[in-house]
Amino acid sequence: MSVPMRLLKVGSMTESLGIYIPVTLFQRAIGLVRVLLFVYLLEDVQARYGLWGLGVMIFTLSCPIITLGSYHGLVRYVSFYEARGQLLQFYRRVRWYILACASVMTLAGVLASGEITRMVFTSRFSPGGWHNHYEQVRQYHYHFYLCLLAVANGAMLALYHNVRGFLVGMRLYRAVSFLEVLFTVGFTSIGAIVLIFKPYADSLLWAHLGCLAGVFVVALVLLDRAVNLAASLVSRRGEQVIADADSDISGLDSTLLKQDERLEGASGEMDRGFFWRVLKFGFISTVAGFVWQGAGYISFLLTSRYYGKVAAAVFFAFLPAGQAILSLADAARIVLFTHVAKFWEAHERHLASFILETSYKALALATMSLTVLIYITSPLWVKVLPMNYHKEGLKLLGGILMFFQVGIHLTLCLLYTSDAADEGLGVDL
Repeated sequence: MSVPMRLLKVGSMTESLGIYIPVTLFQRAIGLVRVLLFVYLLEDVQARYGLWGLGVMIFTLSCPIITLGSYHGLVRYVSFYEARGQLLQFYRRVRWYILACASVMTLAGVLASGEITRMVFTSRFSPGGWHNHYEQVRQYHYHFYLCLLAVANGAMLALYHNVRGFLVGMRLYRAVSFLEVLFTVGFTSIGAIVLIFKPYADSLLWAHLGCLAGVFVVALVLLDRAVNLAASLVSRRGEQVIADADSDISGLDSTLLKQDERLEGASGEMDRGFFWRVLKFGFISTVAGFVWQGAGYISFLLTSRYYGKVAAAVFFAFLPAGQAILSLADAARIVLFTHVAKFWEAHERHLASFILETSYKALALATMSLTVLIYITSPLWVKVLPMNYHKEGLKLLGGILMFFQVGIHLTLCLLYTSDAADEGLGVDL
């Protein structure tokens, strides 16, 4: 079996968890190593790491808005149209809607870049006096340039998330894991190399954008191959049904008729308003994600505004401690829910409900235990950071972890109850 075919193999729920969770752990570990590399490479001008953090904040918060959270809806409705034999039609039509949405929202982001720059990058530590006027203008132009780069990163990240969401909906966790590792290793390596020769925040934003674009192209190729492969399998099943009916017309019972009707529906027109259905389902997930991310970054933004980019750099260096826990919880939830959706479409609704209820309780307990472990061991692992990060960072850590623990619990509650309500599941939280 070729490498692409291995990546496009659909596994069971246990196999999916066995692949995706370790890859997420690996990804977060490399992410923490990346923080250390960037912190040390930018240690001489610590404020530059704070500027990189502000750029990350812009593209992280703009990502779900640029495609209106459609990737959350794709994770659910890929299974819906796959079960009806309309996956290829769905893919061919929804991609143009997503591209149009991304183009319009990105243009809006570019037009609003001046206001975003003033809101995000302004600090009370900006130099004053008429003799510093040219320095202020120079800084503003550089910050505006960073803002445009961040919006471009947000647009590319949104498009990549939609392709990734489609692959997740098809339960192709081998392919998704490959893409995540490819980006994580690629950006960490390229980002570190770029900083050695040009240690500036815009260098990291360009490296991030380039790596995202490369991984997006690879993801798009894999997705196109996967959808066409799935369509050919549906077509072969249809031909087999017709051949069996021709060979023994007396065996054409009600079950065969139902299969034939489903296959006819596969070649028929899709229902109108399919994209609205995708956006409607993804809306709650988008709002939930935006709220907790915005709440997390508001403290970072205020730190930058009132205490300067140096203090913001310390804050941003400790944010991944809480974000790592959220990423693990979200990875497990995505794997579990895509399989729940598959069971639901296969009319195994009691099993789907049981998995949904049990997984919520398991995730809540696991994330709380991991949070406590990180906090208790913090005096040990904090020593890997430069000395100027130690004291102030430890003061921030407890609040950051508490915020993410509460945020994880509330987000899981909202996502699980909204998913269950959409599916008609009775989830006992």
